Amino acid sequence: MTSLASAHAVAFGFSLTYVGSLYLSKHARLSFSRHATADLQGGQRQRREDERWRDDPDVIKARLVAVISATVVCCAVVGWLYGWGTATSMLGLSFSSWRPHLLAPLLYLGPIYAQSLIHYERSKLHALKRGANASPYLKGVAMQWTRDTFATWIGWRNYIIAPITEEVVFRACVLSVYRAVSDGWTTMSPVRVVWVSPLFFGVAHVHHAWEVYNTHGRTAAAAKRAVLTSLFQLAYTSLFGAYCACLFLRAGSVLPPITAHIWCNSMGIPQLTWELSVFKSSPVRRATILLAYVVGIALTWITYEALSVAKYEDRYVVERYPF
Repeated sequence: MTSLASAHAVAFGFSLTYVGSLYLSKHARLSFSRHATADLQGGQRQRREDERWRDDPDVIKARLVAVISATVVCCAVVGWLYGWGTATSMLGLSFSSWRPHLLAPLLYLGPIYAQSLIHYERSKLHALKRGANASPYLKGVAMQWTRDTFATWIGWRNYIIAPITEEVVFRACVLSVYRAVSDGWTTMSPVRVVWVSPLFFGVAHVHHAWEVYNTHGRTAAAAKRAVLTSLFQLAYTSLFGAYCACLFLRAGSVLPPITAHIWCNSMGIPQLTWELSVFKSSPVRRATILLAYVVGIALTWITYEALSVAKYEDRYVVERYPF
């Protein structure tokens, strides 16, 4: 790689390869009926038997094969460009340190505390109704989470395959080509690369707009929902991608971004308003939830530099990245 323009082109190629793989096979492509009727409440309509939706097991299996194949291709391109000895290091295919893996749980301290509190209160109610202790309820929650994560195709997609393949392609592969630019950083500073490179990840989610438009009835309201959803996904995934890009560059490993991605997918978007509404009659509970959110963000900010740097520091990052 010799120029920034070439890096942009290859990074775009990685993104196109990953998203395009979802549409190469008819088994992975979605199919929607033109005759489906919209939901009267404006929500997601009922799926017709002749349609193929994103959460259909056959579609998921075909898409998992597709993205795994695309990931292998992207890694092979990096290996071909720079040689496998160098590429392995550039892709961060090694374990660096356990410390960077602590950042995501710290960042989600508020949601983790709120969800734990909600389950604790529900377990007490369960015990009161059944005249037993809370263990059966908590055991049931744990078993349900395990089933949803490891015993369903949706779980395998959301919590295992998607985080791994997306981080390898959109973090490791994309950033590896930017790290290899040899024409200097006169046209694009390293910090800007951290903010620009995640846009490939964000734009890669825009294709979901077509799905939202069709599953909500192909109406004007559905089109508006699709646009707003895509804009939100673009902003959210780009911001999260910037965080993971910093984590990858400082840790020198793709594993911390993968665990952060898994945490993000499993916890979802923080639902602070809903969590507070659950305890609307308990000002103390509401205050502790807010405090947990603030403490989590503060601890992440304070400990970021100490936790995100690996035992061996990447010379490229230390010398060229001022964070």
